[in-house]
Amino acid sequence: MNKKNVVTGGAIILAAIGLMTAFIAQGGLKFLDSKGEPPSVPMSPTVTSTTPPSPVATKEFQLLITSSKTGKFLDEVEVQVIGSSIPETTSTDRNGYAKVKIPSEGDVSVNLSKQGYIKQRVTVNSTITQSIPRTFKLDPDTSLPTSTPPPTALPTSTSPPTALPTSTPKTVTESRITKGKNYTFTLNGCSRKGNNIDCDLTIKNIGEDRNQLELSARYSEIFTNKTRYIPSRVRLADQSSEYEVSLKMPSNIEIDASFSLNIPANVSKLELINFSTNDISPLKFTDIDVK
Repeated sequence: MNKKNVVTGGAIILAAIGLMTAFIAQGGLKFLDSKGEPPSVPMSPTVTSTTPPSPVATKEFQLLITSSKTGKFLDEVEVQVIGSSIPETTSTDRNGYAKVKIPSEGDVSVNLSKQGYIKQRVTVNSTITQSIPRTFKLDPDTSLPTSTPPPTALPTSTSPPTALPTSTPKTVTESRITKGKNYTFTLNGCSRKGNNIDCDLTIKNIGEDRNQLELSARYSEIFTNKTRYIPSRVRLADQSSEYEVSLKMPSNIEIDASFSLNIPANVSKLELINFSTNDISPLKFTDIDVK
């Protein structure tokens, strides 16, 4: 081997090393697939987290249900919230009152149903005032058939008819009506149980709907035989207290009330009754017999 060939081979090797160094510095080796493209690298699967839905905000909806024919409160009326993510069913109490939960936003339908009355569906929206019950009236279902009692069989015996016992007629409870500014007060009578006397009233709101009525026991007084008595308890609908009670009265609806007091057993007449109310003060009745 001559000296010229050795020099030439060394130059070629140095050139190859230089090209390889530059090639690596610019990204190194790149492998291609059969189509001449870089092979695809599989991606890791994306993990998505599921966030539980937020609870629905609710508010309390209060109802009073009455009969459109008699105006009396209806108990056992089924109140069913429908078309809502929080369905709820309840029934009215003996004063026609019920409350259910409804969504705070949007409209919701409420079904009102009671045997003997036409079913009613009402729409409630989020603009209701929670502290004031809303009054609804149900119409009696006149399409229901009325049952006729079977006729009483006539006796076939020829014996003389037996005389029927005569019943003692009941004493009709004395009723007095006093009209105030916003209410009428009907005293249905006073009855005794031992030394306790209950004087029952029926009160009707003849003014604006939801008028506030207040009855006080401690400021009421009853006079008989020159003796003054103070009622021991007062009741208005289902509220009862030794002092006073109050209620936002629906219009044209009759509400039961009573005053109770302890009086000796020998007292049979109340000469003067002065009941304390925020409508008439006093609400006065005179010469009431105790039954």
